[in-house]
Amino acid sequence: KLAECDDMQDYINETHITISAKDVAGGILDQSTLISQSGWKQEKNQYINTITFSGEANYKLEITCPDLATNTYISERPDCFTVDRTAPTNLDISYSTGVFETILEAVTFGFYNAKAQVTVTAQDSISGITSISYSYVKAAGVSNINAESINQTVSDSNIELSGKGRIATAKFEIASGALTDDSQFNGNVEFTATDRTGLSNSLRGANRLVVDNISPTIEVAYNAPVQEVEGTSYYDESVVMTLTINEANFFPEDVEVLVTKDGATPYEATPIWEGNHTDIHVGNLTLSEDGDYTIAINYTDKSNNSMETYNSDLLVVDTVIEEPVITINGDSESGRAYKGEVIPKVSFEDINFE
Repeated sequence: KLAECDDMQDYINETHITISAKDVAGGILDQSTLISQSGWKQEKNQYINTITFSGEANYKLEITCPDLATNTYISERPDCFTVDRTAPTNLDISYSTGVFETILEAVTFGFYNAKAQVTVTAQDSISGITSISYSYVKAAGVSNINAESINQTVSDSNIELSGKGRIATAKFEIASGALTDDSQFNGNVEFTATDRTGLSNSLRGANRLVVDNISPTIEVAYNAPVQEVEGTSYYDESVVMTLTINEANFFPEDVEVLVTKDGATPYEATPIWEGNHTDIHVGNLTLSEDGDYTIAINYTDKSNNSMETYNSDLLVVDTVIEEPVITINGDSESGRAYKGEVIPKVSFEDINFE
């Protein structure tokens, strides 16, 4: 900035250059570390002082300059400008409390069955934050039912300033619209804070968010029995049960399969799940031992959406039939002659006698 006074050297001392340097909160900064001056130099009838504003601050510059006739020039209005070479700092993302939080494969997951509230903050001590934009980006390989939203701008009216203008806070929801079948979410949040000099900084949240209010559904199928009688299915081989579950945010450990055999205490069985799918998940369970079985399947996803409980009819596995025992007159011997009457008897044991 050039301050010019067309006057004699004797009057240079009467020229006053008033400079203030403040942060965004109005705090006064030490000018000795921010500003340097060349000192006055004469070029014909002009006296020039070059001032270098190298430090980051909000500056105000005013000049008062007299002439030999004691006329005084006073700046009609101060020159105000900002030097800020530092992008916003201390970016942070926080989330409302979900229904469940866990660490899976070294990633922290937060599960929600209602909209997740996200709060982002950033700090700029010199020019202040003027703009915040955000995205929620779905993770790779997840179901297409999960929506995403890119580069949404937070309006100025929704940016809250604190710390005397140093800290900017914005809040938004995921999903941003009504929570419907096509607005679920599974992914990460990122945002960008921009200060008044156009410098910006971005942060991607480490937490993985799952917003899901759709209950899982199930279909169960079996290999064909040899016959069905009054709701009971009879097998002369193993029963092979196939579970098909429709759930976008599926974790197999959440599926509970309870098997009751011959009326004893139910035990938990683990299906063998086929590959990795996004929405449809297929598992198989085999029952090989002879016995009378019933199966109950419960499933609540990690966002606390419950599937309607599945209960099977009676399943009978019977692969063994004993050889009959034949007696004659109560004697198991054969090849004899009898003088009186001959009474043959056939007996056998089988749990599923017909």
